[in-house]
Amino acid sequence: MASWQLHGKRAFVFGNCVVSAAIKEALTAENVTICSSCDDYMDILVTVPAKINSHYQHEIKISDEEWQDTMNTLFEETRKLTHKILPKIQARGNGRVIHVIGSHEPFTFNVEFTAWGALAAWSKSLTRAIGKDGTTINLIQAGVFKGHPNEKHVPIGRPCQASDIANLVVFLSSKYSKYINGAIIPVDGGLSRYQH
Repeated sequence: MASWQLHGKRAFVFGNCVVSAAIKEALTAENVTICSSCDDYMDILVTVPAKINSHYQHEIKISDEEWQDTMNTLFEETRKLTHKILPKIQARGNGRVIHVIGSHEPFTFNVEFTAWGALAAWSKSLTRAIGKDGTTINLIQAGVFKGHPNEKHVPIGRPCQASDIANLVVFLSSKYSKYINGAIIPVDGGLSRYQH
């Protein structure tokens, strides 16, 4: 059986949902130590939002407060956490930063799509400032989960499952992904309509 050679690596998985739990389980199975908080010996940062691909339609007259609250939750918290942890990851060498996001191909008017677009653009720009030490930053664009109205449109015939995301996180955490940097990788069963 092939080894991802992650033994001894340390990861901080930010988020508390089914997807983050599956990621922790998959990394633990590869002998990665899951840390309960940030410390000076981090190799891997994975962020997972509490909600992914909401089908809620915001009102056009959304208040500034509601708009900013969503942007803070889905973009700013991740940005601040990454900037805080990144120097520690870089110091370890060959670090990995992986952000799970939803689609930024809008099917309703929702602040979430703006937040994912901002997170994608910011992450891509950040790769221009780092990387020479082997640290990579990538994004996983999750598909729709069970119960979402677009579930019936997934070409592969089923909604996204937490394990689909977790499997890719394991690969992106490994040395085999060392030349993948600044990528947005859809794990959506073919639901994306556009080529990125």
